[in-house]
Amino acid sequence: LTVNSTCTFASYSNLGANASIGIPAPGCGSYLGGDVWFSVVVPPTGNFIVDTQAGVITDSGMAAYSGTCGALTLIACDDDGGNGLMSSLNITGQTPGSTIYIRFWEFSNDNNGSFGICVTEPAGPCTPGPGTGISALACPSVLSGGLGLNGADPLPIDCNSTAVCVDLEASYLQLGDTSSYTVESITYAPPYQFNCLQNPVSVNDDDVWSPVVNLPFDFCFYGNSYSSCVIGSNGVISFDNTLANSDSGFETNYNLPSLINAEFFGTNYFYGPSIHGVHHDIDPSISGDVAWELITLSTGCRALVASWNDIPMFSATCNSILYTGMIVLYEDTNIIEVYIKEKNVCSTWNGGNATVGIQNATATQAVVAPGRNGLDADWTVTNEAWRFVPAGPSITSIQWFEGSGTTGPMIGNTDTINVCPTATTIYTAQVTYALCNGNTIVENDETTVTVIGDKTWNGSVD
Repeated sequence: LTVNSTCTFASYSNLGANASIGIPAPGCGSYLGGDVWFSVVVPPTGNFIVDTQAGVITDSGMAAYSGTCGALTLIACDDDGGNGLMSSLNITGQTPGSTIYIRFWEFSNDNNGSFGICVTEPAGPCTPGPGTGISALACPSVLSGGLGLNGADPLPIDCNSTAVCVDLEASYLQLGDTSSYTVESITYAPPYQFNCLQNPVSVNDDDVWSPVVNLPFDFCFYGNSYSSCVIGSNGVISFDNTLANSDSGFETNYNLPSLINAEFFGTNYFYGPSIHGVHHDIDPSISGDVAWELITLSTGCRALVASWNDIPMFSATCNSILYTGMIVLYEDTNIIEVYIKEKNVCSTWNGGNATVGIQNATATQAVVAPGRNGLDADWTVTNEAWRFVPAGPSITSIQWFEGSGTTGPMIGNTDTINVCPTATTIYTAQVTYALCNGNTIVENDETTVTVIGDKTWNGSVD
């Protein structure tokens, strides 16, 4: 078999094949004979992927061996790691130029016939990101100053003037709780790169959930606080950790909200509290990468970025069609963003269905981007972005204090107040954010009102 940069399946058959003599059963894929053999020369990176395609055979096993005929050493064995029930092998760390032998058979040796096979070399090393990103989203904060002055102190007051009062205002990030959400289209400006994120998941595996990902901050979603999640290979994040390391299904024939989010040959799968962006049947077992990383934004806040980069659409006819997208979870604000760099349609598989939306733990609430529910008309897009914003009752409150800090008298609890000092005075605006995990964020900012008094001549001349 020839190692290529992309997968082009070559067709073969195991009709008439017998069991190999003198070589032990490989230990997976219900080997009962009927095996055929291939050889692969290891490329310069020492890594390659062997993938298979269904023909008459729809369920296979495959193993890889190093060594020479008569002295082979088993190095890998796979049953259902590829498309559907077909096999896939991800071979790493081998000596460039050496030969690896690939053994293929039909599961239980009772349905022999045609199949496809290809060998690809994974892309070379990528460049890790700096861990810092850019976002226009504000952090929880407050800015106080004169009315309409964008945080600047008001003009001085002349105590001899008839107008000895002044309006102050506080500008701050207004946040609602996560009992409900709105969705809005936003400018396409991803906060971070899509490839080479720090923590890969679903490596060369299809239709699966990741192990539990411990979040670096608590995230509030539909009224509950979560400290971990799982990431699905088909473009979904779920906060139901019981899904970890399990199958996710692939057939997405439902609109959100739904107690069935995917199927797999009659088995139904429910994702619980979940973010779909874009949820469709893609195949990271062929190529591409699924990963996440914690980044610090230019605002000082943090965000969790999960990306699906250059993932082929599922099915042999669509593996050349790629998807790249990203889900971003913002610390403290609990805002969710979905960035879609490239999303195409495989109309011959799963009806081309795809979803951008969120749903709660009981599938009684959901918010979906317009035209982006599972059973909406098929759509293709590049450079699209959506933002899901908590829209429940406000979690912010404001208080004004006379003096620097908050030890002085409290003089107001509205965004704008009117003050009439008789001497130069500092005023402090304090905004409190009540988070769903019981914690609070408190932000203070001060502004000074200067009072100019009478001037008394002291007899000197400048």
